[in-house]
Amino acid sequence: GLSQPIAGAFADRYGAGRTFFGGLKIKTTLDLDVQNAAQDVIYNTIGGIGPAASAVIINNKDATIEAMVAGTDFDTAPFNLATQGYRQPGSTIKAFILATALDQGISPEAVYASAPQEFHFGKRGQETFVVKNYGDSYAGTSSLTSATTNSDNSVYAQVGLESIEGGPKAIARTLHRFGVSDHIGVNPAMVLGTSEVTPARASCSEARMPEPPAPTMTTSNL
Repeated sequence: GLSQPIAGAFADRYGAGRTFFGGLKIKTTLDLDVQNAAQDVIYNTIGGIGPAASAVIINNKDATIEAMVAGTDFDTAPFNLATQGYRQPGSTIKAFILATALDQGISPEAVYASAPQEFHFGKRGQETFVVKNYGDSYAGTSSLTSATTNSDNSVYAQVGLESIEGGPKAIARTLHRFGVSDHIGVNPAMVLGTSEVTPARASCSEARMPEPPAPTMTTSNL
């Protein structure tokens, strides 16, 4: 269950004596049905033979945590993967690249080449960073909107490294603005989500992103 990692977090902050014997009343936002379902999914998928896994489920309405699976066997391995385990966020970084681009006025309908990309950096551009799409699948050309739908690495690398003013540093500032307190590397590969963060911070930061406005309809009498 989650009671042990929660108690451990409070013990780290307030001390074991106050946590376990100080009469604290701890209220969480956990939904036990969601918590049990998340645990079942992980345990049934891994079946005790796969790698350790964690999960963080956020309520997008108020950015509260409804479920957190700390690991597959916290009793024997008391390490909270969700809050202490660092993992590469991968394509979830695209949400923050997109937010940075839109904030700088880059149109979601801006068109880019969807094809293998080479970026040169370092002293005199002697180092090369090559970006390809999963399965070497490309559209030829793609708007930023379509690239988001298709998770097009080649387009997002161009946006992050060439179109966004400040490049990776600007994207890192966006991540921090949305609550990621982990150190974010600003090398070119960060646009592919290589800078490690914890699942809990990554999930909470995405939940803080505003929802797009609802479509409106204007009518007039002629």
